[in-house]
Amino acid sequence: MVYELLSNLNDYQIQAVLDDSPACLVNAQVGSGKTTVLIAKVFYLNKVKEVSFKDMIVLTFTNKAANEIKERIKNFDESVDEKEMPYFGTFHSVALKMMRTILPVEELGYTQDFSVIDPDEEAEIAERLISTNGIRIKYESKLRRRLELAEQGKFLYANMKYEDDIQTLIKWLQEDKIQQNKMSFNDLINNAKILAKKAAYRPQWIIIDEFQDSNEMQLEFIRALAGNQTKIFTVGDPNQIIYSWRGSIQNVFSSFKNEFNANELSLPINYRSCTTILEVAKCFLVSNSDLSGLREQGSKITIRNHYNPFNEAQYLCDSIADIVSQGNQHKDIAILYRLQRQSSTLKDAFDKCGIPYEISMRKTLKDIQVLAWFISLIRFSVNNNDIESAINVITNIKYGEHFPNFEIKNEFKGGD
Repeated sequence: MVYELLSNLNDYQIQAVLDDSPACLVNAQVGSGKTTVLIAKVFYLNKVKEVSFKDMIVLTFTNKAANEIKERIKNFDESVDEKEMPYFGTFHSVALKMMRTILPVEELGYTQDFSVIDPDEEAEIAERLISTNGIRIKYESKLRRRLELAEQGKFLYANMKYEDDIQTLIKWLQEDKIQQNKMSFNDLINNAKILAKKAAYRPQWIIIDEFQDSNEMQLEFIRALAGNQTKIFTVGDPNQIIYSWRGSIQNVFSSFKNEFNANELSLPINYRSCTTILEVAKCFLVSNSDLSGLREQGSKITIRNHYNPFNEAQYLCDSIADIVSQGNQHKDIAILYRLQRQSSTLKDAFDKCGIPYEISMRKTLKDIQVLAWFISLIRFSVNNNDIESAINVITNIKYGEHFPNFEIKNEFKGGD
């Protein structure tokens, strides 16, 4: 089975799979088959080195990536049950699973049935604390961002010269979350890190996907999980740092290599893109000297500069009309843009020109009012300390009672 997997890999990929260094850093160029390598690594460790899946922690940055890895493992070996892979998942899901099972969260004042809240819900708690306690917070409209920065130790924001009460707010916020038995996403990593240092469980291997997006808190989590005999295998692309806005480390590769004396390997062969795209990409990539591809040349790339978004939108309308006149369909055309606000100009132009379109937007349960209200109701039913859910249930305009929001908040002030 493993040898069948290895037979489909190139020499660079095989070298990564067989590497047995205490720490290994694999620079995986885009389209180089890094997920295939990661899965082959897991199978190699399990089938050849006889490392149990339960003795591996495999960390990813998205649920989609985590599910893909588990599904491909189960598809390749139908005898594998997902229960055998308890610590295969995102950083947050693995931290959550460990605190639900093997880490003593009671030491931090929580019970194992704690709730997990998103950044918006955390900001709601902070807003209540500000309102009921008269805390002085500047740039309150940017509160969610300020909380994120404060957790990274950055207490000044924008052009602030002097600190406000953000540190006091953070302290009260943590106390309030413990009282309500709630953890934010950052709490999951931070609390698991604290508890993991004292835990008996030490994995034989820690495998990390998309390593370039790791931030300092996640690296501390990895350090806390690793024992003296734990080996660390990381895969990532230094050209794809996309989470710098939330603290990913620009030089995480060099930091990891220096700290762990990691063996550095590379996957330079691209299987996804045509030669034309790779040649253009080399102009922008940080590390590109060994990037090569196996596919055909491909069509030429046209770069067109526009001086305002309206000219750009009209150009796209004309281009789409030309493409359709050649026998193509509108559904075969895709437009990618960087910022959501760019879509409004495009929508106006397409409507004017009669071009059909569909905008892909992520919709969550919170966007469906009745479901958001019902979720708050369920949360308060299972956790009577959940003040924010109680407030959301009672003050909902359509489904709640007609009490002024501030009166309800005062009723719950201090959690009474």
